[in-house]
Amino acid sequence: MGDFTFPYNPSAIFELDQLSKISHSMAQQLQESLEALELRVADRTKILQKTEQRYRSIFENSREGIFQTMPNGDYITVNPALAYMYGYHSPVDLIKNLSNVNRGLYVDQNRRAKFIEIIERDGSVIGFISQIKTKTGQRVWIAENVHRVCDDQGQLLYYEGTVQDITAQKKTEAILQRQLLAFEVASEGIAILTDQKFIYVNPAHVELFGYRNVDDMMAKSLNMFYPPEENQHFEQEVFPILESQGHWQGEAIAMRKDGSLFVEELSLALADNGDWVCICRDISERKKMQDSLEKSRYEAESANRTKSQFLANMSHELRTPLNAIYGFSQLLDRDTTLSSESREYAEIINKSSTHLLGLINDILDMSKIEAGLVNIVTHNFDLYKLLDMIAAMFKLKVDSTAVSLNFSCQQTVPRYVVTDENKLRQVLINLVGNAVKFTTMGYIHVNVSATGQTLSIPESSVSLHFSVEDSGSGIANAELDSLFKPFVQTTSGRHLQQGTGLGLSISQKFVELMGGKLTVESTVGQGTTFQFWIKAHVGQSEVMASSLSARTVIGLAPHQPTYRILIADDQANNRRLLVQLLSPLGFELKEVTNGRDAIAQWENWSPHLILMDMRMPEMDGYQATRYIKAQSQGASIPILALTASALLEQQSEILAAGCDDCIYKPFHEGELFSKLEEHLSVQFLYHSSPQEMDQTALSPDLPLSPHEWVSVMSPDWIAALHTAARSGDDDQIHDLISQVPPEQTRFIEQLTELANQFAFEKILKLTSFQS
Repeated sequence: MGDFTFPYNPSAIFELDQLSKISHSMAQQLQESLEALELRVADRTKILQKTEQRYRSIFENSREGIFQTMPNGDYITVNPALAYMYGYHSPVDLIKNLSNVNRGLYVDQNRRAKFIEIIERDGSVIGFISQIKTKTGQRVWIAENVHRVCDDQGQLLYYEGTVQDITAQKKTEAILQRQLLAFEVASEGIAILTDQKFIYVNPAHVELFGYRNVDDMMAKSLNMFYPPEENQHFEQEVFPILESQGHWQGEAIAMRKDGSLFVEELSLALADNGDWVCICRDISERKKMQDSLEKSRYEAESANRTKSQFLANMSHELRTPLNAIYGFSQLLDRDTTLSSESREYAEIINKSSTHLLGLINDILDMSKIEAGLVNIVTHNFDLYKLLDMIAAMFKLKVDSTAVSLNFSCQQTVPRYVVTDENKLRQVLINLVGNAVKFTTMGYIHVNVSATGQTLSIPESSVSLHFSVEDSGSGIANAELDSLFKPFVQTTSGRHLQQGTGLGLSISQKFVELMGGKLTVESTVGQGTTFQFWIKAHVGQSEVMASSLSARTVIGLAPHQPTYRILIADDQANNRRLLVQLLSPLGFELKEVTNGRDAIAQWENWSPHLILMDMRMPEMDGYQATRYIKAQSQGASIPILALTASALLEQQSEILAAGCDDCIYKPFHEGELFSKLEEHLSVQFLYHSSPQEMDQTALSPDLPLSPHEWVSVMSPDWIAALHTAARSGDDDQIHDLISQVPPEQTRFIEQLTELANQFAFEKILKLTSFQS
């Protein structure tokens, strides 16, 4: 075995010990370094993880699309925003279905080629705008920011970038472009000012102020385009309003480059950024036209006043003599001593004066319509009675002709209605009168119907429909358009040489005033149909119709005071008429010819009532009435105006002067007695009472009791007669009368008379027990 002994060297042992300690220390330090390194690696890992999470969150939640693609266009990764932008549910859905950016994404495929060209040249693309087509086919505008990602050797690895949806921005830009284009082509001058200096003007604004181009006006101050007094007005009034309210609009005097002035319509508005928006136009010609129109309007009003004065004078001059003619013809009609021939002459005079009055009223009505002075005056009345009256009026005219006139009223039509009775009457008389005038054989049918939800409840709304159909000569189509024009007559009308040509025009206006419309249909040689409807309300059944016009006054009722009536009229014939009407009844009368004498007689004689003509010499009725009514003892005396004017404004003046009522010349005696009864509370004696007249009309020989009716005809016949009367079917009534036994002569005669008079209400009363 070898010799393992060696000499002991203390120095070597010490060195080994030192080496051991150093080795141990180094190992300990290495261990500590490793542990510190592990801690740093762990910390750095956490930092990297947090950074990755942060960037992952940005990637996932960004509103902009984020992507990476291979150089060939294959998608590596996309974020949800890009997927949704392109119409896909998720990034996976986009990569799976679209996979490559080149596959039909761009609307214009040339844009992809342009993109590649730019990024290969510059290494990046900033704000690259294209239009893409989404999965659903919707077109979206996008802006791309993309750069190349390369390795250490500069080799392209992939592209990455962001995509922004700018569709809304593009729409806004398009709107702004259209607005700018509108500004550029607008006929009004448009400008924008900052600190009262122009920063934008459109071509119209440049042209308006006489400059050559836009640059000539830019940066110029607003006050350079207005004279000093207008600038002062702006500073003191316009600009403060603009600053406080945000806008101002008005007129100004502007100045062109050559110093000429023009009238400008100017609008100023304050923008959010403090700029002023100005819109202006030259209205010089319009102002001249307005001045001309104002002058024309003044001249027209002056002419209209002259026309109204002329019409008032004409009305007075025509109605005054007509009042005497009409009034004395009524007196003659009451004279029982007249021969039948004289009575016939008196009737001719009465009818002729009535016709003349109708013509005058037509002219006056038309003038009042043109002046806008016609108003609707509504009241409750019996519509059936009105229709019966009109039917009876024209029945007499057609009885001797080969024309059958028939009025029918549907059961839904309310008997009592609220509307303007007088205007409705005039319209119906005009239309039926025309039908009678132009129909020589055949028929005339007047039909009335109604529509409304509650036709039986008072005050409920109702539309009344009227139709007047005839088989007359008809109207040519070429004449229909001018049919409702004033003073225009059809060929047939001119051939007959009747009327003024105002009836249809007035009727149309009246119907429109009553809330309705009038139409016409016609065929030459076959006939014409006029139709109209008006608005009304269902009325009350308590209608007390005045029958004074149908009764003859023969005196004052007993046990009444002797009434004193003062007649003030400068026309002797008018005074004489009133004396002849009132004196035989027992009134005490005095006559004067002017307002001054009327005041004197009122003071000395103390009349109970004054009949005051409004036009008299020395002092007219207006002055006299105002004086009397101003005195304490004259305030209560009734003063009834006698006027030959039918103009509405004069009626207002008459009432404003203090008159209590108006009587229009020519007047019917019944109207005069009605006014005296109203204002004096006087009671008259009549030749016969309304009840007696009704009974006389029915004739005492006509069976009235149910027993007598049934003894003559069967209950079914009576019921059929009742139904025919309710429908207003006079033809059916005549057919039923023909079934009455011939020996019932008086019964047949009286029932025939009721049918001829359209006395349907009386027939209904007689047959109501059986219905």
